[in-house]
Amino acid sequence: MSDAPLEYTDDGWCVVYRDPQMGREIHALDEGDRMRVREVVDVEGLVNENAAIRSELAGTRYGDGLSLAARVPINVFHNRLSEAMRQGDDEFVQRWLNNSDHAKFRVRDGRI
Repeated sequence: MSDAPLEYTDDGWCVVYRDPQMGREIHALDEGDRMRVREVVDVEGLVNENAAIRSELAGTRYGDGLSLAARVPINVFHNRLSEAMRQGDDEFVQRWLNNSDHAKFRVRDGRI
């Protein structure tokens, strides 16, 4: 166990795990009779790289050269997409990727 002092966020959550390489932190909040846990992942770098790729691929057709459609953070993949992909549910994956809330994970404009 580390002797380092606990680090707290501005909203009272305690940082219990940090992986700077993955840009990932686990926070915990002790509410007396229960403990809440949240995962925080910095996706700014990935989103910026996706925007650069999207600009580079603008005007090209899918299948011309790079056939990459999207890049998502690993935690999003595991929490939202991996089970659907394991079951072969391509329609769910397409709906998820085509949702405007997830547009920053796509590397091509238009629909997938």
